Amino acid sequence: MEAVCIQETTPVCSRVHLLHQFAIDGSRTEIVARLAARVMARVRVRVMDVQVHTGDWYATLIAEEALAEVHKLPYQGDPPDKDCYRDVEITARQGGECKALNILLVAILLRLGVRAEVGWILQTGMPLNHVASKVWINGQPLWADGSIHGAKLGESPYEAIERTGAYHVVEGQAA
Repeated sequence: MEAVCIQETTPVCSRVHLLHQFAIDGSRTEIVARLAARVMARVRVRVMDVQVHTGDWYATLIAEEALAEVHKLPYQGDPPDKDCYRDVEITARQGGECKALNILLVAILLRLGVRAEVGWILQTGMPLNHVASKVWINGQPLWADGSIHGAKLGESPYEAIERTGAYHVVEGQAA
């Protein structure tokens, strides 16, 4: 499955299911295996600097580095008036919008054994909705937004947008 454009009338639950399926399928691809290996190479270096090993400290390192890896890719909006879901192969080569980048982030995390999912954020009164990721650390979901360059693990997408000025992510304009 390379890309799927869906109807405007598609229910949110069906959209989220499709997004998560793209992430699961993507976690099994060679490109995600290579990205996961890059993430783990940086995690192995960072492990040496961790002084206190409490809670899910290792999963936190993995999530931070996976987020940094996805942030290297460019943000590219969908074509006007289309809602398309991309295969991770396309996103890894070209970048993408919030859905694509967060599918890739979740795929990397799943590949590395970290519980994660794609989250749909309904934006009433806005021209489009937003998709971000949730990562479970210490049994709690934390935001991780692959589409906002510089977003931090645990920072809500709206806090990250405000801090970074990445308003294009929720307003539907190209960066």
